[in-house]
Amino acid sequence: MKILFSAFFLLLFCSCGDKPFLLSKKHLTQRIEKSWELIKIANTDIDEEWTFGNGIVTRVDKITNDTIDKGTYKLSTGIDNAVVEIKNFNLSRFNGKWNVLRLDDGFLVIAVNQNENGAVYEREFFAK
Repeated sequence: MKILFSAFFLLLFCSCGDKPFLLSKKHLTQRIEKSWELIKIANTDIDEEWTFGNGIVTRVDKITNDTIDKGTYKLSTGIDNAVVEIKNFNLSRFNGKWNVLRLDDGFLVIAVNQNENGAVYEREFFAK
């Protein structure tokens, strides 16, 4: 019975190893600090790239290579979540605590709940 119980927990932890909420802050930082190309979902989205590094997040227009916006970010992890808190963007809807929904295989999905209007913004990226 002990072997079966041990095997169950080993399988559980091995299968959950790449979940963003089970990453240490160090590993979350290593995985997120790079440039990410936004996957355009709506025709109104511009071709942009977000770059995370050293506490600074920068949004760049991929067509013109102009900086769209720049802010700061802080990472935190817990047993049930991983969060990227973004501040100081000029476009306030992008400021807030973004939940990391997926971070694996060069793919990042983050979402933020904006309480003032009830909207949830989600952004999906491919690693560059």
